[in-house]
Amino acid sequence: MSGQTLDPRSRKTRDAILQTFKNMLTEMDLSQITIKKLTERVGINRKTFYHHYNHIEDLILDMQNQLISASLDYFRPSIENKDFHTFFKNNFLFWAKEIDFIYTFFSRKDLETIYGEFTRKEIMSTNFKEIWPELKHPEIVQAYTFGATNYLFSYWYTNGKPLPIEEFAELGANLIINGLSSALDFDSES
Repeated sequence: MSGQTLDPRSRKTRDAILQTFKNMLTEMDLSQITIKKLTERVGINRKTFYHHYNHIEDLILDMQNQLISASLDYFRPSIENKDFHTFFKNNFLFWAKEIDFIYTFFSRKDLETIYGEFTRKEIMSTNFKEIWPELKHPEIVQAYTFGATNYLFSYWYTNGKPLPIEEFAELGANLIINGLSSALDFDSES
């Protein structure tokens, strides 16, 4: 049923299933999540679950697609304006809104495959070759920026968020766009 327009009641049920699934992923291994446990926690019967999804894998796919769609909607204005500093800054700000859920993917062995697939889809959905045609090697630049963004975000989170998110997002965007020189405080005359 993914991609289909839902009436408000069905949308509310589907959102509740997704949110409960996300919450359960932060609490337990994927292998421990069953349709029975999920439907009990949501407060729906199995038939209602099967009205929306065929199995847990469909739910995972829907969750990935929703996150990618939401992130693209969030980034689209800066991409269209070729404002890459804002693009990378907004990247950090967007993921900070989903911090606990995203960190679940960063840190859990049982979710590596899902995170890898999500990462691949997100990279594919933001085609640097199209939005930044003057790049000589867009695939390499894209891999670098995505890897740097993930690593910086993971570091910020696992080290107790040592900077406020706005300051961190600004520093992260500067590092990605301008490299190390943007973080160094040196006399330009030396």
